[in-house]
Amino acid sequence: MALINKSYLDNVEEVKKVLERDGIVILKDFFEKKYYEKLKEEVLNLNFSEDKKPLMHSYLKGGFELPMKVRDYFENLIDDKLKKVSAFRLVWKDYTLMHDSAKRDRKFEIVIDLTDDWNQDAGGQVCYDSKDVVIPVTGNSVTIVKGDVVRYVKYVNNLSKGKERLLIICSS
Repeated sequence: MALINKSYLDNVEEVKKVLERDGIVILKDFFEKKYYEKLKEEVLNLNFSEDKKPLMHSYLKGGFELPMKVRDYFENLIDDKLKKVSAFRLVWKDYTLMHDSAKRDRKFEIVIDLTDDWNQDAGGQVCYDSKDVVIPVTGNSVTIVKGDVVRYVKYVNNLSKGKERLLIICSS
C-alpha cells in the first residue's frame, strides 16, 4: 500500500526549497487516501492519557510510532532525525497556551492533521507565534515549521459539538 502522495515523493527538492525560503510549508492531501483512513483509525484506537496543566495546556496525549517510510521521508526533507512523536486528541475545552517555557531546542516541527469535517469557528487551530501563522484545520495535511518557535492551539469551544481534533506532532 502506498503511504505518501506520489506528487510529494517526486518533488522532495521543491518542498525543501519552499521550506528553506519561507520557514514553513503546508502539504495538503499528503497521504494516499487508503493509508490516511488507516492512520486515522490507528490514532483513534491509541490509549490516550489526560494531560492537564491549567496554566499551560489541556488535552489527551498518546505515544505513536510513524511507519519507517513516512519517518524516512520527513527526515530526508528536514535533513535531521525526528526525536519526538506524539499523538494528540483535543475536544471541547482543550487548549495550549503560548508560554515561554514551551520553547524547546528543536530545529523543525511537523504537524500531521487527521481532523475531517471541522467547523473552523470551533477553534482548535494550531498557531505559531514568531511566524504569525494560524493553520486552518485541514484533514490529511502536513505542516512543517522550521525553527524553535512557540506553538499553541486555540481553545476548542462548544461549537466543536462533540467532534475532536486529531494531530500527530513530531519534532527534531
